[in-house]
Amino acid sequence: MNAELTTDSGVSLLVVEKSPNQAEKFVTALRSAGIPVHPTRLADTSELDERLAGKAFDLILCSCRSKRPSSQNLSEARASCPDTPLILIYGDEDRETLLDAVRGGARDIVHKDDLAHLQLVVTRELETLQLRRDLAEVGRKLEEAENRCESVMAAAEEAIAYVHDGMHVAANRAYLDMLGYADQEEVEGLPLLDMVDPEFHKQLKKLLKTVERTRDPAPQKMEATCHTSAGQGFSAVLELSPAIFDDEPCTQVHVSAQQSAMDLEAELARVNTVDPDTGLHNRKYFLELIADEQPALAARRESRVLLYVMLDHFQELRNTAGVATSDGLIKEVAGLLDRVRNPDDILARFGDHSFVILVRSVKRPEVEGLAQSVCLAIEEHNYQASEKFIAPTCSIGIVDSNDIPDFDSQRFVDLAYQAAHQASENGGNRFQFFQPEKPSVERALAGSDAVNLEQVIQHAVEENRFRLVYQPILSLHGDPRENYAVMVRMLDESDNEHLPGNFLQKAEAAGLAATIDRWVIRSAILELAHQRDEGKDAHFFISISGQSLSDDRTFPWIRDCMEEFGLKGDALTFQVPEESVRKQVHAAREVVKQLHSIGCGFALDQFGTLPKPESLLKQIHVNFVRLHVSFMDGIAKDHAKQESMKAVCELAASMKVKTVATGVEDANTLAILWNVGVNYIQGYFVQEPSESIAYDFSGAA
Repeated sequence: MNAELTTDSGVSLLVVEKSPNQAEKFVTALRSAGIPVHPTRLADTSELDERLAGKAFDLILCSCRSKRPSSQNLSEARASCPDTPLILIYGDEDRETLLDAVRGGARDIVHKDDLAHLQLVVTRELETLQLRRDLAEVGRKLEEAENRCESVMAAAEEAIAYVHDGMHVAANRAYLDMLGYADQEEVEGLPLLDMVDPEFHKQLKKLLKTVERTRDPAPQKMEATCHTSAGQGFSAVLELSPAIFDDEPCTQVHVSAQQSAMDLEAELARVNTVDPDTGLHNRKYFLELIADEQPALAARRESRVLLYVMLDHFQELRNTAGVATSDGLIKEVAGLLDRVRNPDDILARFGDHSFVILVRSVKRPEVEGLAQSVCLAIEEHNYQASEKFIAPTCSIGIVDSNDIPDFDSQRFVDLAYQAAHQASENGGNRFQFFQPEKPSVERALAGSDAVNLEQVIQHAVEENRFRLVYQPILSLHGDPRENYAVMVRMLDESDNEHLPGNFLQKAEAAGLAATIDRWVIRSAILELAHQRDEGKDAHFFISISGQSLSDDRTFPWIRDCMEEFGLKGDALTFQVPEESVRKQVHAAREVVKQLHSIGCGFALDQFGTLPKPESLLKQIHVNFVRLHVSFMDGIAKDHAKQESMKAVCELAASMKVKTVATGVEDANTLAILWNVGVNYIQGYFVQEPSESIAYDFSGAA
């Protein structure tokens, strides 16, 4: 038997046989057949129930030579471990005894001297066991995927229903609210035509028949006047497309109310400032608020204090409890923070599991009191689905705007994040103030110190003062590879992290970007070689600057690094911003050709917002395009932006180029990204950048 049919640790075998020598014969025969067994022996069946209760076994061999097993003995054993195959070993027992054993649950009977037969039977039973386990795992993943799809539909802001033979079978909350129904039962079995003005019935019937007959995935659209349950009419656009519900073919109906220009403007303004999952202000609004009010504060010599609230070990919680439950937890935490904050404080959701509070009062005792209240509220709250997970705690970073020379809103948040990260490293469930003492690295990056930036970066390279973090890139179409985007952080003398936005542009302006590129490339190749040695199918996307692209020494250096660590090119994709490539197309074409010669991929980063993207794709052989993050800003309500992204995806697909959507921060956009043809997603919705390369791609499939 092939060892792949069982777990990597071998086959856990229980042998019930009074003779140690006879038991050893069975074990030896199985091992000689290539079956890696780890045996445990019992002399008779008297302790069988107790032993099965204490450990799970993959296989049981029970000899009739031992204290003769009764049908009741075997039935009880089968009841305690129903998935474990039990094989009876007999000698001179009579036919009725053997039949009684089979009635008790034995999968087969084998004579004690027929070891070849034993090998065949055990091989068959282990293969069957593995098939049962694989089937159970597939069933679990299918259930999880179905639950995730149902969660996405339920949480979607778009009004969606499913129709079979013209009758409603299901609808999400947004659909029910739009049409004025309290729950699903009110619409189940209700004809779709009842929702539409009679003058549009003929057109709608024709459209339904077309979708049911052709099963063309492209949505079929029509404009119509719809009616709520109270009889109120409104103009709407109906999109019909084929779908599957409860294993039956049906039609998905997406209803979009046509708003007035004033209503639409107000809705767009709301979408641009509010997080759809929690109802709090979003990241964009918060950063704009800080930037807008800071000049007036500086003129009045006033300051603000920022609290960065980060849930501890959230990814582990999400892996344990699931996406829907963890999203519900985020909403509960948002409610807690809204109740704890002071009325004048500004609260926003900033990341997947992080929040920010801008405090108007800057008195330290009051700030400390607020931070303590937040920690206590999150730790002691009785969460609705708490049986599925251990209640979370939080880490809080605190920074005063007075401690930041040459104030910058993004830097304000970065420093609070660093303090929160340090609090988490110190055990979590605590708060920590940012220390205003500026190390030499920070002063050099701020341009307010005589320290030469080149010396600082060179020192960081030599002393490994950079750190790599990794963010998963998740396939929407079943790519089994474990794709990660590689990002870099810079450490100062106090081991505080500096995000790329603080140093990469300054380094490129100073002609030092290629130096950082080389450190990142070598470190990433080394780490990826370790991952491959451990049997992981990891694949890295590594950014390189325009300076490295124009340096003819870059490719030989990459090739030498790969040879040094024994890494094949198909493990790497190098990415360069589209704007940098456009400035040096000839150099880029040559580098891409060289990278492809050793199996590496190439991606255009920040792609799709510049004119004539097809021209660049025709000139350079590209494997991936990473869509500009601006595409994701408000895309859930911006149909023009959706069409623009769809056009870019269709262009890429026509040239056999895969697309990656970056900056994906919530589940509401997944259906849109799928519909416009995006192949991969990356962002805080999948996972925040982490030093760990341990994302469960199989669980996310």
